[in-house]
Amino acid sequence: MEQNRSARNLFIKECLFTALLDLIKRKELSKISVTELTKRAGVSRMAFYRNYDSIPEIIVDYFDSSTLGIDKRNMSKVMYLPDTLRNVFCFFLENKFLIEYLIKTNMTDLILNSIDKHFRTTFYLFLYSYGFRSEYEVSALVGILYKILIDWTKSDMKEDIAEITELTFSIITKFENY
Repeated sequence: MEQNRSARNLFIKECLFTALLDLIKRKELSKISVTELTKRAGVSRMAFYRNYDSIPEIIVDYFDSSTLGIDKRNMSKVMYLPDTLRNVFCFFLENKFLIEYLIKTNMTDLILNSIDKHFRTTFYLFLYSYGFRSEYEVSALVGILYKILIDWTKSDMKEDIAEITELTFSIITKFENY
């Protein structure tokens, strides 16, 4: 019973996210009503409010549940930093429309907060194994990745995944020598 409810809830969230992506192609997020969104998604307003307090929370939930493209089954394994960066950039490339929309509407704090949250929770032990010990070191890494992501998106992601991964990794490792 609980598993069915969980699967149904996940389905509702996916419907809302898909409908939201469709709607923001036509209008600003702030102009989308819950009624319009739930109609497009084919779910009830009650289903929306069981999961969210506001429409932007749908995007936050999507980023939170995504683990930024890292397979949750691999989280307990030792990961190689370039592979992790590659997966994160692949995730953002797959979500290019959403990232561009968030930049255009000055909502990049949703991206920054998601990266920060994942690096301080999901990836914390992984980062610790790479020598990131203090909160400030993690903050610096988050800032580097966030700024590169924003600049890469603004340049229409002209570098391929391998190039942007190598560039980011080389920047991060430059700090080891100082």
